[in-house]
Amino acid sequence: MSTQQAPHHTAPPPPPPSGPQQPSSGASLAPRIVLIGLPILVGIVVGITRPEVYTALFNSPQAIAIVAGIIAAILGLSALLRRYLSNQWLITGLLLVPLAVVGYLFIAPYYAEDVVVDEALPGLETAAVSADQAEEPAGAADAEAGSAEAEAPADDTAEAPTDAEGSAADPSVENEEAVGDSPAQDGAAQDGAAQDGAADSAAEPAGEPDVAQPEDVEPEPAPEEPAAPAGPVQLSNGTFVGLDNHFAEGEAAIYTLEDGSSIVRLEDVNLQQVPEAVVYLVPGTNQEGLAEGNINLGPLTGNVGSSNYAIPPEVDLPAGEWTVLVWCEVFASPVGGATQVAIG
Repeated sequence: MSTQQAPHHTAPPPPPPSGPQQPSSGASLAPRIVLIGLPILVGIVVGITRPEVYTALFNSPQAIAIVAGIIAAILGLSALLRRYLSNQWLITGLLLVPLAVVGYLFIAPYYAEDVVVDEALPGLETAAVSADQAEEPAGAADAEAGSAEAEAPADDTAEAPTDAEGSAADPSVENEEAVGDSPAQDGAAQDGAAQDGAADSAAEPAGEPDVAQPEDVEPEPAPEEPAAPAGPVQLSNGTFVGLDNHFAEGEAAIYTLEDGSSIVRLEDVNLQQVPEAVVYLVPGTNQEGLAEGNINLGPLTGNVGSSNYAIPPEVDLPAGEWTVLVWCEVFASPVGGATQVAIG
């Protein structure tokens, strides 16, 4: 009796999973270590070499908000890339790109080379030219006076022989001397002189008193007005002090120029490089932040050397105490301040 075996049915293979295949745990661990470890390593290096970055970060709510937004954006981008991509190294590379951009914008300026400027104080060259022009007429007048003095003795010497020669050559003089030697002629001359004197006395009116002539009174000279100072006038100055763990050296001063405008001048400064540094004039002493009434003078043109910043003409700079403040716009953090002390 033969037995009939039932047909054997093999189960079909399961369908492949939809979507990207999940890599093994070992293959996905290395990219994640790079993605997390590299920023941590950079942060440790920055903290050791430029601790002022973290000081500015944690002291500024604006900087904290910026960093929090960047972290949230990177986490969102990571989730989006993992949904559509399976290659972990590609995902890691795409996430490192925005991190590098953020580091370049916010951290690289702290390591940038110094920007050296050497601007002259406006008005000094004009004052020097005016002084030279004033000396030229004085020198010409002295030269003319010297020439006149040299010519005067020569004229007197030349005239003396002429008078002597004229007296010696005049025959009338010799005749008068000869006639004067005769006694008869002397008596006749005396009688004639007496008659001339009597005639002159009769001709003069009698009884007219002598009238004293008034003396000439010279007018007093008008008081001279003080001349306007040539060139810039320094109103105040102060020494920079580093703030928020930044270093700052040098001087800051306020000047009034010859045309009436005013400037703030940074002289021989050495300031910490920061992203988007701006120069402000803040009312008050020892200011470490922006306050009501501050004046924006524009971006810092150089962190080393001397530079000028014009105070807007529409701003009426009132008398009082001021602080020249260099401010980091990105982290809303002060770099250095110089409290102004009035001159005179």
